Amino acid sequence: MRVTGLITVSISLFGEDGPQSKWPATDFTLVAASGKMICNGEANRQSERDLWYLKESGGDTSP
Repeated sequence: MRVTGLITVSISLFGEDGPQSKWPATDFTLVAASGKMICNGEANRQSERDLWYLKESGGDTSP
């Protein structure tokens, strides 16, 4: 059955193919991809800034 005027849309955060296409689009993945995880500091040091927006989404960013 063909419906004229029907438009379908597919939204993919990292595209349909490519190196990040299989990445899950979680809050942590999106923040890391944006570059904001640099505020989290090094593994052996305390965070440089409080990532309150991740805590509000259910993530734990405490050292």
